[in-house]
Amino acid sequence: MADTVLITGANRGIGLEFVKQYAEQGWTVYATTRKPNKSDDLNALAKANNTIKVVQLDVTDVESIAALAKTVGDQPIDVLINNAGVLGDMEKQKMGQFDYDELDWVIDVNTKGPLRVTSALLDNVKASKQKKVVVLASALGSITMGPNISDMYWYKISKAGMSIAMASMQKDLKNDGVTVLRLGPGMVNTRLLAASGAGGKGIEPPASVAGMISVIETATPKTGKKSYNYDGKKIPN
Repeated sequence: MADTVLITGANRGIGLEFVKQYAEQGWTVYATTRKPNKSDDLNALAKANNTIKVVQLDVTDVESIAALAKTVGDQPIDVLINNAGVLGDMEKQKMGQFDYDELDWVIDVNTKGPLRVTSALLDNVKASKQKKVVVLASALGSITMGPNISDMYWYKISKAGMSIAMASMQKDLKNDGVTVLRLGPGMVNTRLLAASGAGGKGIEPPASVAGMISVIETATPKTGKKSYNYDGKKIPN
């Protein structure tokens, strides 16, 4: 039986590339998106490969997450990839222009989202062979590296909060053999990077995702004690 991966935010960018590469390797892929009827590229992939299952999911909506869990049922999930994330409005997270409603939204997606989804699907992960939970981290969530770039306060806070939550989850789940991996994609040329003002300065999604899949393949609960970049290098705390 093929291994199974579930990917949130799978309709574009890094998430879509995860779908492509895992499907090419013969995995069963649950590809989630907030708006399946508008996810043209993802639907085209699924049409060409019957191992891809497109499922509606909003990581901020508990009813949507419950519906996803019901759809998945008792299916073991070898790798759960919490990819869905937002940058937030750049102007609303600059010094002197703080919009705290924007902070609430960014945290809801980037910090609470992975916790909600992982909690809902944890039994599926535990029932699998690989037992791996992946959360996309960022060097901007690092106390060492984040302050090197100005502003982007809400994004940094959300990623730092996610990191400590998932590090705690790794400690609590180590006796179950579950790996909780915080994995940075690097600077990837996606819509999110373009919105940050750094578009065109990164690597392309295929290279980032291929590197991350390689790190995921060799990850163990011990690996989960640290954050890693797509090339296997550690991200400082």
